[in-house]
Amino acid sequence: MSLGECPDCQTSVSLNAVSCPNCGCPFVEPETKSGGFSWITSIAIGLAVGYGILSYNLGRPATPNDIKFLTGIEGPSCENILSSIYNISQENRAQYNGATVIQITPSETTAQTETSVDCIGTAKWSDGSQTAIIYKSYEDQGQVWLEMQPIRF
Repeated sequence: MSLGECPDCQTSVSLNAVSCPNCGCPFVEPETKSGGFSWITSIAIGLAVGYGILSYNLGRPATPNDIKFLTGIEGPSCENILSSIYNISQENRAQYNGATVIQITPSETTAQTETSVDCIGTAKWSDGSQTAIIYKSYEDQGQVWLEMQPIRF
């Protein structure tokens, strides 16, 4: 058992005692600084996460994919939806600095069901550039939709 000295009467007292058994002087544990580091750490982590989220989203367009409701498509296939892809690029040419897709060379059907198809190809643009392009057609609640996303090299 470790002993200490009472600050009032200088009697030997156990360090585990709450007060001096001789004079009744209460022993108060010294206050420790706790939590100071944790709130600073929390703020720093919060700022870092916030910065990461903002910097990631600021470099992306507000809507990454052009989406359009379709009619008259006969069965989903990469070839059947090409003309609709050209139309979408013309309708959204401002998003692509005035350029439109003038040719798509399909390279792969990545997924296909009775109601949807996902395709990857190479797009030639009216400004002379070339990009990869992901395009798909899918049915949602009885309506057929088309989506495209150019991927600049």
